[in-house]
Amino acid sequence: MKKTTIQVFEHDKIWIENPKEFTQEHFESLLKFNENHKFKYFDIGHKSVKFKHYVGVLRVGGLTIEILPKADKNSNEDKSKWQKFLLHMLRTAGTVRTESISMANLNLQSDNLLDLYFDLFLSEVENLLHDGLIKRYRRVAENLPVLKGKLNFAKQISQNYVHQERFYTEHSTFDLEHDLHKILYKALTVLQHMNTSESRRNRIAALKTDFPEMPDIVPTEDLFDNLRYTRKTEKYRNAANIAKLILLNYSPDIRTGRSDILAILFDMNLLWQDFIYALLRKNAKDDMRVFKDSTKFWKNHYLLPDIVIEKDKKTYIIDTKWKSIRSESDISIQDIRQIFAYNEYWNAEKGILLYPKIGQTESFSEKFAPNKDDSVKENHALGIFYLEISNKNEGINDSVTSVFRFLEKTVLQHT
Repeated sequence: MKKTTIQVFEHDKIWIENPKEFTQEHFESLLKFNENHKFKYFDIGHKSVKFKHYVGVLRVGGLTIEILPKADKNSNEDKSKWQKFLLHMLRTAGTVRTESISMANLNLQSDNLLDLYFDLFLSEVENLLHDGLIKRYRRVAENLPVLKGKLNFAKQISQNYVHQERFYTEHSTFDLEHDLHKILYKALTVLQHMNTSESRRNRIAALKTDFPEMPDIVPTEDLFDNLRYTRKTEKYRNAANIAKLILLNYSPDIRTGRSDILAILFDMNLLWQDFIYALLRKNAKDDMRVFKDSTKFWKNHYLLPDIVIEKDKKTYIIDTKWKSIRSESDISIQDIRQIFAYNEYWNAEKGILLYPKIGQTESFSEKFAPNKDDSVKENHALGIFYLEISNKNEGINDSVTSVFRFLEKTVLQHT
């Protein structure tokens, strides 16, 4: 099957044969996938698919659809810039961990975000095999010719009434067959069925030859939630996290086997929030505390600001918004009311709405109107800040330091 890639932006729409690589078979596969996921990721129209606010990558058979973020829906910027920005956000937010992997080698091999995840996973498993796989104790029930461990009397009577020379026992064994290895082996098996490059197929085949064969599993959220890491097994965490993305988002085409779907998609609003939070945490000065917080305000309902900053005994709230704002009139009054509530509950010096910067939009700060007794609390101030993420001359601004300096210079001013 021919392998092709198309790139779209969030909220874009594609039709059957437009682009030409998107066929009726791809459309029907996405339709079924969308129904199985309660129409979460995109809307289906007449021979068309309209993407929502999720970014990332879909592989449908031999077709890869890369969904890129786009702050300005009216511009026609180079998709490669937004691809780099998406990868930068994922790395900064910790969604893609590459500390132990050579990014130079990955960039040469990876054609798109999905291939990057494949390469990361394969590199992690190769490193685990090189270091030596970890054994664990597990309980085993077996019908043996020798007595080993504890005799299961109920099973002994039902299984060995005739063959009394055998013993149905329960005992502990120390071997490689445990959940972490079952998960990795299952992920390797899934990747073996995906339409990928010849070099990756060779890597997968070599890994499956070296990796001990494991019994099949049904991957579920509970399986991954129940994983517990120790000092010895911590090195499995990255590989297991990528395996989780692969296994829980894989939808095999049982009918024909031609259009298996693997979707690794991220809510752009949450990714933008995690990106900004990670920047602030990484670059916070010693006299500054950056954290997340929540408080109950009505029965079982909570207020959850995106980011809380404490500096010089003063509190600042930042609420991130991945929205296209071209003028002050585009700012949602609901967002402003939300900041007002945060200021009240956290006794904040200033509440900030942080948007991606579009065009010539300038940041500003303004006090809320006084209350009915004509007094103004210090914490009744609103800041609107626009973070520049791209421009024609420099492309994507991926300097963590300059982003933080921008926030520090403007956001942390007293009103």
